[in-house]
Formats: sequence, C-alpha cells, structure tokens
Amino acid sequence: MQNKIGKKARRVDKSLSEADLLARIARAQQAMAQRDAAGPHLLEPSRRPPNEKERAWMKKTIGNLREASDAEGQWRGLDVYMRRLLVYYAGVKDNSPGETLKSMAEREWSEFIRPEQKAISDVMRRLLQNLSQKTALTQKVRG
Repeated sequence: MQNKIGKKARRVDKSLSEADLLARIARAQQAMAQRDAAGPHLLEPSRRPPNEKERAWMKKTIGNLREASDAEGQWRGLDVYMRRLLVYYAGVKDNSPGETLKSMAEREWSEFIRPEQKAISDVMRRLLQNLSQKTALTQKVRG
C-alpha cells in the first residue's frame, strides 16, 4: 500500500526520492495516528460530523464541565456556617484529622476529593428531602 501511495506522490513531485516520500508518508501517518489517539478536537474545524464515540465523549465532557461549574457556584453561594454544618454532617472531617472544620468549610468545591464531594452531596440531598416536608415550621409564629 505504501508503494502505491509513494508512486502517486512521486508523480506529483519527481524531485523527491522514494525513500524521502516514504519517510514523509510515515511521518504524516504517525501524526494522524497521534491526533486521532488524542480524541476529538473541539477547536479544529471538522470536515465530517462526529461519530457516535466522539459524540458521546463530547456530551460527557460538556456535561461534566457544566455540572462542575454549577456545583462550584452553589458551594460558593453558601455561607461558611452552612458549609461547616454540611462538612460536619457528612463526616468529611473524619478523613482529615489535622484540618479544622472551619478550614475545610472555606475550601473550594474542587478541592474536595470525589468521595468527599459525594458525601456532601448525599447529605445535602437528604436534608432537602427531609426539610421540604416540614412546611409548618416555616410559618410565622404568632405571639
């Protein structure tokens, strides 16, 4: 197959030797293989629509970015007192005995490892489920 490619290329540029042409072809094939191995390139204009694998990869990546930025913003939106309660209730403090609860609550969301993020998310989910049913406690107290 390389001989066919080499012969076709030699017709275009007869000044190159066959060895030079084969070396150029090998370098081009190697560059294409490295580019394909790196995954789909979102910044490059595409000559073809993405295949199913590339489409799934892009959807997953964009979803992860969106999810991360939403969680980061919501974590930042909580005051430190609420963060402390969540960290304490999730038991994240047990994994870092040398760190204070206040310093853990002041962390950015991305500074927590995945199991810690999951524990805090689970606690938040449970609290929202339980507290959403307790509407009588939110009414004004007359007195």
